[in-house]
Amino acid sequence: MDQEQMKENEEKVHILPAGDKPVQGGVDPLSIILPNIEVHSPLNAQRVSAGTLYAQETSATLPKVPAPAPLSIVPTHNSDTVQPLETYQSDVEKYIRTQNISPVKAVAAEQIHRQQTAQPIEVTQRAPQGTSVALHTLAIVCSVLLIIGAGGAFVYSYMQSRPTAQKQNPTAPFITVDSTIDISITSDNSREITMQKFVDAASNTHLSVGLISQLQPWIASSAGTRPIPAQPFLSVLTPRIPSELLRTIRPEFLIGVHSFDTNQLFLIFSVDSYEGAYAGMLEWEPMMQSDLSPLFSYTPPQRVLSEISKDSTTTKIILSPFVDTIVENHDTRAIKNSSGDTLLLWTFIDRSTVLVTTNAHTVREVLSRLKTAPQLTVPK
Repeated sequence: MDQEQMKENEEKVHILPAGDKPVQGGVDPLSIILPNIEVHSPLNAQRVSAGTLYAQETSATLPKVPAPAPLSIVPTHNSDTVQPLETYQSDVEKYIRTQNISPVKAVAAEQIHRQQTAQPIEVTQRAPQGTSVALHTLAIVCSVLLIIGAGGAFVYSYMQSRPTAQKQNPTAPFITVDSTIDISITSDNSREITMQKFVDAASNTHLSVGLISQLQPWIASSAGTRPIPAQPFLSVLTPRIPSELLRTIRPEFLIGVHSFDTNQLFLIFSVDSYEGAYAGMLEWEPMMQSDLSPLFSYTPPQRVLSEISKDSTTTKIILSPFVDTIVENHDTRAIKNSSGDTLLLWTFIDRSTVLVTTNAHTVREVLSRLKTAPQLTVPK
């Protein structure tokens, strides 16, 4: 190659000598990739080997460049200009312009700067599972309590809606009763005191319509409290009861209250002789109403005139205030007023059981509550 041709090549390829500043507006890629070494021209016939160049590069020491202070980025508002994006190439170009060094040294200095300013990697640990486990357990417990509460409310509402059976007193004789009221008396109590205790108990008894409560007399003695048999009780409560009737009465008896329009009193006792008891009841009829008063006093409700039968105005002169009547297919003796209302009646439920009461509806209720069916003799 002659000298003229080499000059033409030098004119075509312009290589910046070492130390020259790069052309504004960009960096020559050849100056970044290739080392900044002295370019030999044809006038300089001396050639440098590759080993010599490598030794020079390795023996070269880079000046210690202090790390630049971190830039504080202040956001700008209402700016019409867009800031250029900072890249690795722009950082290198800026460093070459400010420090006036070769591109290779600039790249090395940038690497050292990046290593010195590298941020440590933060390793975040997951929060302990205790909190989540506690919340999960609490949610399960609340769910179980909610289910138990709902079940309890359902059972309570179901039990409230069920009809409650009336409490029966198994100690009451003859019939089943709904409650029992105990009345304590002493051996020295007079008839008036004993009668008043029963009147007060009957007046203070509050029952639903159709229910029955027993008035149980108890006598206190040195041996303790015990129920009173029928004979001593009736001899005190009804002093004019015939002795023939009193002898036939057995110890077992029942005095109670039946709730109807008002509290209706009734008395049930058993006898061991039907003929003697029937004769004694007929003998007792003239004094029975006064002996049982005021406990068995009954005032019927007022009735209109259209309900009074014509036959009720008929006056009959009889020794006994009782008349024959039929109640629930039972022959009954009853005292009636001028309007035909029953004031007091008695009947034999069977041949050994006597019922005394103030209302025909009480007879019907007592018959429906009998513990044993009435025993009637069939005529031959």
